[in-house]
Amino acid sequence: KSKDYIKNVVRQINGCYEHGLHDAYGVMIRRLVETLIIEIYEHRGETAQIKDGDGNFLMLSALVEKLVGNNHVFNLSKNTRSGLPKIVDLGHLCAHNTTFKARANDIDKNMLPLRVIAEELLTLADMAA
Repeated sequence: KSKDYIKNVVRQINGCYEHGLHDAYGVMIRRLVETLIIEIYEHRGETAQIKDGDGNFLMLSALVEKLVGNNHVFNLSKNTRSGLPKIVDLGHLCAHNTTFKARANDIDKNMLPLRVIAEELLTLADMAA
């Protein structure tokens, strides 16, 4: 059920990991999480909740806040609620911090939380395999 552009992002994430491109990996996981949150709201027909006054989607941190803040609707697992901010922080560091250089350890310790989060978000977007 997943869309080709999501498969493409995952392929790029895997390629970054395989080639030791740790900062690029962090940026791509950030993109994946952002895309999946948008997919959840699109699936529910509720994208207005995650757009600003100009009709643009909110930035990632605000998207995560909305999703977690609506836990009574989405019933996110404890692992996803606690793991999302860590994954987002890693993505932000990789994308925006000019002195941070992600290392293999930074990526590896977030593998299981990312998988749990991605699978849960895919399920909420009705895109799970």
